[in-house]
Amino acid sequence: MRKFRIRQAEYPVVGSAMKESFSRDQEQFSTHYKSMDETFLSNFGAAIDDVRNVHLNTTGMPEQKEASARVYELQDSLYRRALFLKDYVSDAGLDTALITAAVKALRRTDTEAAVKAVRQAVGYYTPLAAQLTDMPEGFAETFITDAGTLEELNIDQNTAMNFRVNLTDENRAKYDALDDYIRKVGNAGKRIFKGTPKANEYTVSHLLSRIRAPQRLPGEPETGVNE
Repeated sequence: MRKFRIRQAEYPVVGSAMKESFSRDQEQFSTHYKSMDETFLSNFGAAIDDVRNVHLNTTGMPEQKEASARVYELQDSLYRRALFLKDYVSDAGLDTALITAAVKALRRTDTEAAVKAVRQAVGYYTPLAAQLTDMPEGFAETFITDAGTLEELNIDQNTAMNFRVNLTDENRAKYDALDDYIRKVGNAGKRIFKGTPKANEYTVSHLLSRIRAPQRLPGEPETGVNE
C-alpha cells in the first residue's frame, strides 16, 4: 500500500466524507472530467465498502473503541476533580497556575500533557495540603493514582489505534484502490473549487484534522479547526 498520510483505520472515514461531497457536486465534476460520472461515484462507494469490510474484520476496532471510551471517561472524571482542586487552591490564596494548566490540558483532552500537568500540580500542592482546608482526605493521592491509570489507558488506546495487520495482496489492493479514488477526487475537487470553502472538503489534511480532533467534554462548545 502506498504511503498517503492516512492511517488504515481512517481510510473509510476520509473516503466517506469525500464521497458525500462528491455526490453532491458530481454534476460539476462531470462537467470538467467526463469519466467522473454516476458509474465513477458508484465505484467510489464500492471501494469504500471494500476497505471498511477489511478493516472491521481484521483491525481490532472493538478494542479501539473500548480503549477510547475508558480514556475519555477517566479524563472527564479527572477534569471535574481538577476544578475542585482549583477551588481549594484559590480559596487558600495559593498560586493557581499549575492546577489551571492541568485543567486546560484535561479540557482539551490532551492526555499526555494532562498527565504531566496533573503530576506537577499535585506534587506542588501536596506539601501545602494543610492550607487547603476544604480538600478531602486522600484527594491528592487518588488524583495521582488516576493520572497513572490514564497514562496506561492512553498507551492502550494508541496501541489499538496504531494497530496494523499484515495485509494480504488482495486486501492491500483494496486500500490502494480507495487511495486512488481519494487522490483523484481530492485533486479534482481542489482544482474545481479553488479559492472557495468547498475546497476544504476535498483536502485530505483538512478532513484528517476533523477526524483526529480531540473529543470535547460534555457541555463544551464546539470550536473551529485552524488550518
